[in-house]
Amino acid sequence: MRSRKLTFTQLWLGAVAAFAVLLQPRAGHALVSPRTHAAAATLPRRRRPARATSEDDHDECVIIKFVTGNAMKLREVEEILGMNGLPLPLEMIDIDLDELQESQPEKIAAAKARLAAEACGGPAIVDDTSLCLNAIGGMPGPYIKWFQQSKVELHRLLTDYDDKSAFAQSCIAFSPGPGAVPLVFSGVCNGTIVSPRGGSGFGWDAVFQPEGSAETFAEMSGEAKNAISHRSRALALLAQHLKGDRDLLVDLCLEYATDPVFLEDRVHYRET
Repeated sequence: MRSRKLTFTQLWLGAVAAFAVLLQPRAGHALVSPRTHAAAATLPRRRRPARATSEDDHDECVIIKFVTGNAMKLREVEEILGMNGLPLPLEMIDIDLDELQESQPEKIAAAKARLAAEACGGPAIVDDTSLCLNAIGGMPGPYIKWFQQSKVELHRLLTDYDDKSAFAQSCIAFSPGPGAVPLVFSGVCNGTIVSPRGGSGFGWDAVFQPEGSAETFAEMSGEAKNAISHRSRALALLAQHLKGDRDLLVDLCLEYATDPVFLEDRVHYRET
């Protein structure tokens, strides 16, 4: 039988697949269902803005922590929430969370949000992103972070394939506080993997060209990217949920966010 020489791509994907199978979920990482849970009574707080209440009211506002070490991602998330009528100030917290070894990104995000809320003692938001290349069975998927840390050039993974299609998925998980059950909101953007183009953005923005566009995420303006990205679609669902929870909005000092006058000039996400 004639032996076949394996390419670097095949060897790499085989190693990652074997690594994923060997790693098992650790004890204590119970998975949670995306259902509403009341926020904890005692949470970290910030000063209540004068705009949100009367001059004599000096209550403080709950702080929501966003887990990331990337200031550009934090700014993007705040901009998208603002576009959806929820100008929510977030505080970046860069912490290492034990990552559940699981193929379903929604479960990964939920588990990380629970850990984040416990670690920071208050409400937390986690963004777990997957990049799935269709020609290689959806890899790297939720393992995209490890691929990037290994300096793998993503567009070269598809050198031997005609199918360059891919999709990006963002799973935004929100936990109201320690012990609460996280809610998970998912958004997907279809596209194509191309040779790197563009100098803005972060992560793999330069090699992902969204469907219907002639530009990669890294070539787009922030506003254009935020109108169609996987992250914007997931965050739109989060904003919709938060605006429907009056008690939580009061805690966040954002009860005015549902005021039609306040919202009339805002840009809203429309599902396509």
